Amino acid sequence: MLWATVLPVWLAAVTLSTLIGLVVPKTAATWLAIAFGLCTLIAFALQLLVPTTPGHMSRLGWGVGGALVILGLASVVLFVLWPPA
Repeated sequence: MLWATVLPVWLAAVTLSTLIGLVVPKTAATWLAIAFGLCTLIAFALQLLVPTTPGHMSRLGWGVGGALVILGLASVVLFVLWPPA
């Protein structure tokens, strides 16, 4: 049950960071922060959809923490490729 609620959040983070890098690389900092907020909301929504409550905070932590790492790595890559002016 852990991966059923964690992997979609990570996939959303990868998808959003890729789209941000392709569409708006110059203003990536703002959009990556918005993407992290969206990933957090997705993680909360997925936890509400799961009927089991044991491990709720663990699954939420894995989902949000993984999204933070993914978006953090994306921000490093984007700021190396397109440094702020």
